[in-house]
Amino acid sequence: MDRRNAVVADGGGISLGKDGRVVELPWGDVEVAWAERREGRRSVLSVVVLQYDGTAHTCEVTAGSPGELQAWLGAFTALTAYYRVDG
Repeated sequence: MDRRNAVVADGGGISLGKDGRVVELPWGDVEVAWAERREGRRSVLSVVVLQYDGTAHTCEVTAGSPGELQAWLGAFTALTAYYRVDG
């Protein structure tokens, strides 16, 4: 999480928090989810989640360091692989 946004992925699914609003997405509703690095002044994690009904959700979170961003990417990739979400 950063000052404004947050991404949480766990056994229940993916939660995206943007500007104080949270979208809860259980794994059963997630067709595709992916995360990627966005370069700029700071390292940014960009997450996209697509539901089976075609609804897309996005969230960007600024990491405190490049190492933290790399850890987030690895954890997100491992979770989506474990829950067999194509992404």
